[in-house]
Amino acid sequence: MRERPWVRRCRRACRAAHLPAPLRSPALKDERPRDVSISPAESADLVGVRLRDRIVEASRDRYGVASDLAMRRGIVGVVLGFEFGLIDGELVLIEDLVTPDRSRFWGTERFRAEGGRERFDNQDPRDWLEGSDWERQPPGPPLPNEVGETTDSRYAERYRRLIESPLLPVRSEEE
Repeated sequence: MRERPWVRRCRRACRAAHLPAPLRSPALKDERPRDVSISPAESADLVGVRLRDRIVEASRDRYGVASDLAMRRGIVGVVLGFEFGLIDGELVLIEDLVTPDRSRFWGTERFRAEGGRERFDNQDPRDWLEGSDWERQPPGPPLPNEVGETTDSRYAERYRRLIESPLLPVRSEEE
């Protein structure tokens, strides 16, 4: 994936800093399907300025609601991903919304501009996979139990904070 110069500049300037307003980073899905960053101008070229502006407004609205809720519950919404599509010409929010798989969340207690943070996302499996000898072809290797358990506990803690209720265990059909 080719990273755009404006994205690289932002990554350097914004690393672990609290920003006064969200940054928008439009992307497309490639044939794999993986996200490919594009510039705001490219997004306008693809969908038109009017639709792009509607997407930006809808993203800001949803970001504001999700970010405010998370901050009240002790979590910084660092990256909140939204995916939009059109159904019969109507702009709709698609896919998952503000989940740990699509978003990055840090605990406010340890949030510091120099980068210290308590994570509530799926970075542990990513880190493990990047350090493995997996060739990025399906099927992926099984994760070690400790990586899955750490990720599960982070997801459960994030859920507990945001929903203010513990995450109940999933029951099997035999139970």
